[in-house]
Amino acid sequence: MAQQTEESCEQSKRLSQVSRYQLIEGLLKKLIISICLKTEKQKIFGFLLLLFYYLHFQGRASAQLTPDSTLGGESSIITPGVIINRQPADRIDGGASRGANLFHSFSEFNLNDGQRVYFASPTGINNIITRVTGANPSNILGTLGVNGAANLFLINPNGIVFGKNARLDIRGSFFASTASSLVFADGNQFNATTSQSTPLLTVSLPLGVQFGTTPKPLDVQGSTLEVLPGRTLGLVGGEVRLIGGKLAAPGGRIELGSVAGNSLVSLNPINNDWRLSYEGVQNFQNIQLSQGAVVDASGEGGGDIQVWARSLLLGENSSLEALTLGKQPGGTININASQSVELTGTGTYINDVSLFLLGIVRPSNPRNGIFTLSYGSGAAGDVVINTPSFIGRNGAFVATSTLGLGQGGDLTINASNNVELTASALITGSGLGKKGDAGGITINTGRFLVQDYGVLGTSTLGTGRGGDLTVNASESVELIGNNPILIAPGARFLTGLFSSSLAAGDAGDVHVTTQRLSVQDGAAIGASTAGKGQGGNITVTASKSVELSGTSPDAQAQSAIAATAETGSTGKGGNLSVQTGQLILQDEGRLSVRSRGTGDAGNLEVIADSIRLDNQGSIAAATTVTGEGGNIRLQTQSLQLRRNSIINAEAGGNGNGGNIAIDTDTLVALENSNITANAFQGAGGRIDIDTQGLFLDRTSNITASSTLGINGVVDIDTSVRNVEAALPALEENVVNPDQIIAVSCLARRNYKRGSFTVTGSGGLPSTPYGAFTDSYSLTNVQPISQNNAAAANHNDSLEESNAPTLHPSARAVTTEELSLSDRTPPLQEAQGMFVNADGQVILVTLSQLQAIAKAEDLVCHYQSSVSQSRKSGVGS
Repeated sequence: MAQQTEESCEQSKRLSQVSRYQLIEGLLKKLIISICLKTEKQKIFGFLLLLFYYLHFQGRASAQLTPDSTLGGESSIITPGVIINRQPADRIDGGASRGANLFHSFSEFNLNDGQRVYFASPTGINNIITRVTGANPSNILGTLGVNGAANLFLINPNGIVFGKNARLDIRGSFFASTASSLVFADGNQFNATTSQSTPLLTVSLPLGVQFGTTPKPLDVQGSTLEVLPGRTLGLVGGEVRLIGGKLAAPGGRIELGSVAGNSLVSLNPINNDWRLSYEGVQNFQNIQLSQGAVVDASGEGGGDIQVWARSLLLGENSSLEALTLGKQPGGTININASQSVELTGTGTYINDVSLFLLGIVRPSNPRNGIFTLSYGSGAAGDVVINTPSFIGRNGAFVATSTLGLGQGGDLTINASNNVELTASALITGSGLGKKGDAGGITINTGRFLVQDYGVLGTSTLGTGRGGDLTVNASESVELIGNNPILIAPGARFLTGLFSSSLAAGDAGDVHVTTQRLSVQDGAAIGASTAGKGQGGNITVTASKSVELSGTSPDAQAQSAIAATAETGSTGKGGNLSVQTGQLILQDEGRLSVRSRGTGDAGNLEVIADSIRLDNQGSIAAATTVTGEGGNIRLQTQSLQLRRNSIINAEAGGNGNGGNIAIDTDTLVALENSNITANAFQGAGGRIDIDTQGLFLDRTSNITASSTLGINGVVDIDTSVRNVEAALPALEENVVNPDQIIAVSCLARRNYKRGSFTVTGSGGLPSTPYGAFTDSYSLTNVQPISQNNAAAANHNDSLEESNAPTLHPSARAVTTEELSLSDRTPPLQEAQGMFVNADGQVILVTLSQLQAIAKAEDLVCHYQSSVSQSRKSGVGS
């Protein structure tokens, strides 16, 4: 920083010295002219002044353009007083010609304010390459031109300054750099830091610019530097500072690069011009635009702007622009910053962004940001920003909208660490009454923060479709709101992510993927239609949590994720899908799909491990006019509603209520929390709840009614649907048979005949005399027909003289007499089961369906049989 301050002071001193010389020179000229009209003595005095003027100032002017001796007999020649383009100018002739390259070498290269200096461009010369070998920077305060169509390269490793009145008059492209040398394809270098003789000059094309250990800055101080349409304007140095002024290449290309020491920036020929690449650069320095500086590649088709830096700092009404004004497609603004991109506005943000959203901005309006807009039939260009950190604040914004017939451009930000928007916006849209589709916005980052009227928005105000909005944040997305601002009747300015249609075009979709999504203090994610177009869909995937909490400080805006068809719209509202680990809606936070027009509301789906609504949290799919209410589907393990929270799919007017389907393990609704699918004139909706546990207090309700129409249906199912999945799995390691073989089917009697093997889903007692606890009740056991028994390998059977009584709760069989015989064939093992219409479990064999038993805990195996002599004995 100290070094930068010292350099700035030295440059200021040099500029001040030049300005003083210019002032004195002007006064002397006026004095000489006035004296020459006076007496003879005064004329003599005037002659002496004139002699002093030519000896001092004209000598100084010549010293400003001082060729060195490194080119020998091919050194540059300064020819003053040449009329070029109808005005006097100094012409630079001579130089060393090699093929299509013409080389010049100077020890000093400066232009005074008002001075016009042109390089001669002989036939066959494509590139004029000029180096400055002295120890001072070049101060370009006048007009620098080429008297021909050649490209001009200016290299001074000690720095270059373009003053307020600096101008370019060049038909080719222009490159200025504080590099130490120009590198050619054959390996030769045109070096500005060491003396070099003529034989090293080459006919090869320039390959790149090589920088020394400490590249010096390159400053533009209020200048307007412009090349002809389709040409390239490149500035590459250490620090690059644009303090006011303008760089322009209409429909062409502008290259800005700021590199650190020992860097090679390559020159790649494209379409008879040049493009810079930075593969040979390890470290960069900063590029700063301030005081209304403009970098402009606008034209019939928008041109390209490429920026490479450590940090790009843009503020104070400055901008990068590539507007499409005609039929040709726009180019791309490509920004690469190894550390950060920071855009800072001037606080006029709300009005500026509102104009963009309403599609009435004009080409003279864009400031405080980065813009690729289309005002013609050509497509707008794209904006691509690659950096670890992107920050927009205090009214800065980026826009890639179409305000004509062309397509809008896409906006992509790849910021590995974070993207922060504080009172700033990223916008793409289709203008008022226009046919072009809006471009999309894609944010790829770690953490995404939007606060204090920050907006990420895409819109359509014509027949074109709105662009899609996609946020991929590997860690978190956080939206923090503020008091809403009314910008038009019924239109409020909020903080958040928005896709909207205000006309016949469909709105774009919104996609958010992250670990954690937090929407606070009245911020929102919205997709809406206010016209004939369809509303956009919203998809949120947050692996850990989604939390919507609180209202704006004035309580006029709720924290929300909403897909809405607004008042007066005829289009259908979009759908809303949320998939997350934990969904929290509290303090009036809400999820909603809603229609306030004649179109239907969309559908709402949530898949989450747990859903909690607290203190007026809400999930809604509702209509207020004639549209049909949307449907709600919730799939979760735990659903809780507390303190005036609500889930509703209601319809006002003639519409029918929507449907609500809830699949949850447990549902708790307390403290005046309700689930409703009501209607006014239409039919009530349907509520289907599938749960194992439903807990409601007296103040909470589940209703599907209609005030004037047909009531809906509420269906609550608490049964277990999947019996096989509900039963515990059998143990893989079966216990030793010696421990489970008993001489009786009764575990508490010691008979020594026969055997009885038990395999149970709930586990086995360690011995036949241990207690056997159950997981499922044993009821409605039916007698087993002996006709169904298979041939016996065992000679034992169980019989009783009186019918046994089965007590399911005690898991014991009581009878007056129990004996074993060897004449009853054994049972077959059950080979399947199903649930009948009454909810009973049926155990079956493949060949027999008559043996029906409901026994969740107990199955007899090992070819034993249970029989009873009284066929009417039934367990109870």
